[in-house]
Order: sequence, then structure tokens, then C-alpha cells
Amino acid sequence: MSNYWLSEVVMTVVDYLQKDMKSNYFVKQVGKPGKPGPKLKFRFANTSTALDPEMLLSTAETNVPFLLFSTAAHKHRLREYLANTFIEVCQSRKRIDEVASINFEIDPFDVACLIAIAQGQAFQFRTSNLSEIPTHFMVHLITPNPLTPASLHLYTAEISRIYLEAMENLDIKLEEGLTISREVVEIPSSYKNLREGALVERLGEILERCHESMRVLQEERDLERKVRKHVRFWKPIKAGNGAVSRIGPWGSHYKKQE
Repeated sequence: MSNYWLSEVVMTVVDYLQKDMKSNYFVKQVGKPGKPGPKLKFRFANTSTALDPEMLLSTAETNVPFLLFSTAAHKHRLREYLANTFIEVCQSRKRIDEVASINFEIDPFDVACLIAIAQGQAFQFRTSNLSEIPTHFMVHLITPNPLTPASLHLYTAEISRIYLEAMENLDIKLEEGLTISREVVEIPSSYKNLREGALVERLGEILERCHESMRVLQEERDLERKVRKHVRFWKPIKAGNGAVSRIGPWGSHYKKQE
């Protein structure tokens, strides 16, 4: 089964699930041959590396990334670079071996992708007006299963905010942070069966969890838009005797003597 078919399957299932949810809460960003992929950067120490994933799934209005699709052939040069630098540096700083709950071999590029998605989530919360930022971020990665073409690997990582801060500041001492699990998910053999099966069930769970966990950020953005809308309704008008009059959002007049 080709990687192109697999990416099409994932995107089609997401479309079906959104129709069932009766919303366009999520947006798919897809890379095209010869062009840069969706914007996603992996930040480590004082460096920032564009990962250019093949497909990135984010919330539509708040732009919070949470699921990425990638293949082993994707950005071979970048994978090679990360394999030679990222893991070595992380091991020397004890960023992975001592704090990561990983019981299987995993491509360094995939680790970087998971961390980058969490960094993207953290950025959206930091730039909001929310008084509290989540202490952990849940992210997902889908890759082909090289052993069984009729299935895929679904990685789930729970990454702490402190871990993310330590990726950019190597002076921060880590005691806990990165946990990655992997599961094998069967994929449908044809488009006729895309509405049922393990893939639909797992992606449905992920989308619902994301929608719920990002609800507070969405509500904050909605409130911000309402405030901006009300501000636009206030129009200064000229008044006699040096007075300044404003028309409020419901047509009320407020005057202040200079």
C-alpha cells in the first residue's frame, strides 16, 4: 500500500468525522511535491529547524497543531541531520534516556515531530490571555507500518510544559517530561470501508479529545473577537461646547466635558 494512499485515507477519514460532528473545527495542511510543507518548527537550544511535514492537522480558528502524518522517505536530508545531532545532544543533556518512557526504537525525526507539535500548542496558549497554561500537552503522529502495509503506527506523546522549556533552555534540570506510546492500527482496504473500523474509532477519539481540551482557548478567542467588534462600534462625534460624545454599541450616548 502506497504512502500516498495512506495519507489520502487519513484525510478522508478526518473529513467524514468532521461531517459527523457537523463542524469545521479542524483544518488539514498538506505539503505538495517540490513545495514547502505545513509550517512546523522544532526548537532546540538556540536553533529552530523547519520540519515541513507531509500533513498537519490543527484546530481551524486557534491554529493549535495536534496530529501529523509523515513517512520515512520524507525529508531524508532533514532526518539524517536530526539523527546525527538531535539524539547525540539530547543524550548528552539527558533529555531523552533518563526521562522518556519509550520502550521501542523510534526515528529521531519522529521524536522531533512530536515535540514540535507540543511546542506549537504551548505557543498558542502562551500568546493567549488565559491566566493558566496547561501543564501537559497531548500530541499524535501517524507513520506507515513497515512490517504490515495494511496497518499504520499511531504514536501518542504526553509532553510536559517543563520538558518543552528545557528543550530550549539546556540549563533547566529535568525530572519528568516525555512519554511516548505506539499502537498498531489497521486501515481499511478500500474507500468503501472508511466509515468503520479501528482507524475511524481512534481518529474520532483524538478529534473529540482535542476539541474538548482546546475549548477554553477557543472560548478565549471568541471573547476577544466580541470585544474587538464592540470597540469598532464606538464612534466619536462632534458635540457643542467642547464636549466629546461617543455612540456605544447599542446606540447609547455618553458625553464627557473637557
